[in-house]
Amino acid sequence: MHHHKRFWRKILVLGLSMIIIVCTAEDFLKGDSNLKWLPVAQRRQVSSFVLKPRITDLRYVMSRRPDVIVPSKNSAMKWKFNIHLNVSKSAYETSMTFLSLCIASSIFRNTTEWIHFNTGSQKLQNLAAALSPANLRLGGTAADFLTFDPYSKKDDSASSPDITDKDDFFMLDAGLLWDAGFSKLHDSTNYTMTGKQWDSITTFAQKVGWDLMFDFNLFKWHRWQEGLWDPSNAELLLKYSAERNVSIPAFQLGNEPNFYKRNFNFSIPGDTLVKDFAELKRLTSEFDLYKNSKIYGPDVTGLHSYSSRLLLLEFLKDGGNKVVDAASWHHYYLDGRTATVEQFMDPKVLDGMKTELQTALNLTGQSPPVLPLRLTETSSCYGGGAPGISDRFVAGFMWLDKLGLCAQAGVTAVFRQTFYRGNYALLSVDLDPNPDYYLSLLYKRLILGPVLNATFEPSISHLRVYAHCVRRDFYNYPQGAVVLYYLNLRDSNVTLTLDQFEGQSLDLFLLSPGDGAGPLSKLVKLNGQTLTMQGPELPPLNPSPHKGDISVSAQSFGFIVVPNAQVKVCS
Repeated sequence: MHHHKRFWRKILVLGLSMIIIVCTAEDFLKGDSNLKWLPVAQRRQVSSFVLKPRITDLRYVMSRRPDVIVPSKNSAMKWKFNIHLNVSKSAYETSMTFLSLCIASSIFRNTTEWIHFNTGSQKLQNLAAALSPANLRLGGTAADFLTFDPYSKKDDSASSPDITDKDDFFMLDAGLLWDAGFSKLHDSTNYTMTGKQWDSITTFAQKVGWDLMFDFNLFKWHRWQEGLWDPSNAELLLKYSAERNVSIPAFQLGNEPNFYKRNFNFSIPGDTLVKDFAELKRLTSEFDLYKNSKIYGPDVTGLHSYSSRLLLLEFLKDGGNKVVDAASWHHYYLDGRTATVEQFMDPKVLDGMKTELQTALNLTGQSPPVLPLRLTETSSCYGGGAPGISDRFVAGFMWLDKLGLCAQAGVTAVFRQTFYRGNYALLSVDLDPNPDYYLSLLYKRLILGPVLNATFEPSISHLRVYAHCVRRDFYNYPQGAVVLYYLNLRDSNVTLTLDQFEGQSLDLFLLSPGDGAGPLSKLVKLNGQTLTMQGPELPPLNPSPHKGDISVSAQSFGFIVVPNAQVKVCS
């Protein structure tokens, strides 16, 4: 009798186990919409596997993201994606300056940084010129503390007139801001940009083929008309520049005004901002050299924030859309102090940019005439970037995805924060290229003109693909050539197929980490070869000829050119 009880107890336990396994499998297959994109054969394979699990293969059903099924590394099941391009039409086009650059105004305040940024360096000039043509934004938080003094030598203040104590305007000073509870995360020190510094940066920009966009200090206000911007110092810079025939194709005024309340304990309403920008437009119209220069604003940041959305909407509805030439804003994914490497490859984090773009389009669309959009400051993480992450290979996922999304949305320019200085810079302190520099360089050399729509099957969030007409001149591509660029966020290899262009020769520009550090590598490989500077000279970025399916390594990105695609919209 005792043996019979043990026998039936085992049968009961086994039966319950099978019920749990079958129910779990059925719920998983019915409830997870992500299985719908699987081919029927693979669906059966997964179903069969789930019903007969082995502990060593649980990675099949428990990926890093529980909503996506991925095969184990030892599985025979391979991921293959067929990419298709809609080549019949294009909604938007990108210009040669779509990818542009920022340098923070604070570089003029920090003597050490200014010395390191040696504009006479042949290496620096080569690195900068390779990214031309581009717009260079001189701005940021420090722009609202900058005074231009053409006479200042900084080491001999007695030799220059007192620019900051004119009777007709005043600037917020550090003491006022500290008394107001100003955040210590920012440097609120007023400082001077000398004529010599301005000459140096403008000469450098002209030499390397960059167009300037200068951000004026909005914290200079009339004493006799409180709350309105005083253009006296801006006029001084324009007169100085016009006398030297310095080209400045674009201007801005202030930086992230939606954060003034949080950071500086005061705010500027939308209608007042419109008056300030109108004053800037009046001022530039008085100079033959600058009367056709563009004005962009209001440079709010983070449209997920209510204060940012409200200020942008007020600015446009109060007439700002008739004063500025494009609506400008800033975007960052994460806080640089808390960001993790996993977040840099998280599809949910990257998808935040889609929401940001849709919000921007909705807001600008409410105030006819509808202005174009311009992303005038952006990178991975605010606060200077994430140390040890924002300057590594992994940062390229955010950067390339953002460029692709902005091109699809019709954004006219994307300004990378920054070219130099900060954890998110394209160049190190020693003027060596970080991985995002080479990614940016390839983007500049390959992308131009009509934007195409790319789709692929099966569709998963860990693979992103964008398509474009090719910039023809650098690699001498024929008319009708197309380029697609991809991000493989998965931790396993995938295969990409282009049945639409079956049998055609391809040019591959496949980027991967440059050493054993993986995503955190400070180096980058192009088609398996580590890219390194040869003295002041950049390495060649040559394609790898290829035919057939493309094997893409785990956690990598790159470009695939179809030279003889003969796409009419690219001709």
